[in-house]
Amino acid sequence: MANLFSGAQRAARRRMSANILTDTSTTAEYVPGERYSILDQTYGEMEFVYIKNDSGGAYAEGLGVMFKDAAVNYSSTNLSGANISRARFIGVALGAIADQSFGWIQTKGPVNVKAVAGGILANASLKCAASGEFDDGTALTEETIAFSGAAILLGALGVGILR
Repeated sequence: MANLFSGAQRAARRRMSANILTDTSTTAEYVPGERYSILDQTYGEMEFVYIKNDSGGAYAEGLGVMFKDAAVNYSSTNLSGANISRARFIGVALGAIADQSFGWIQTKGPVNVKAVAGGILANASLKCAASGEFDDGTALTEETIAFSGAAILLGALGVGILR
């Protein structure tokens, strides 16, 4: 992926603290829609986008986030719903983001995802379920969002790989 940031922006990002991706604020500290990429020696490329939670409720770690109806930017988001399209899906919350707060969500790479009450099978393509959770999907017949190489217990967090 080409680096879209200027030299000054790249230098500022190198100085960012490790916990910046889980920090939240009620005022925008970055431009909603701004992206941040990391190339990790173990996990490969990971990408994040800055959003505003405009859902009326809090986001929690592992829950999917999508654009709201009539959204025109990353300041209008909601928990992902069942069987949404890949185009509407934005990414996965890294931690709690209160309603009307800003924070980072992950859009690419390995991330904790929350399984539905029935759990997720090993080597499953994942689709969005209700309330931001993830479920087993059927590749080529359903809109799949991620992949999980290991089973994820019912209602638990486990690793999914976003592409």
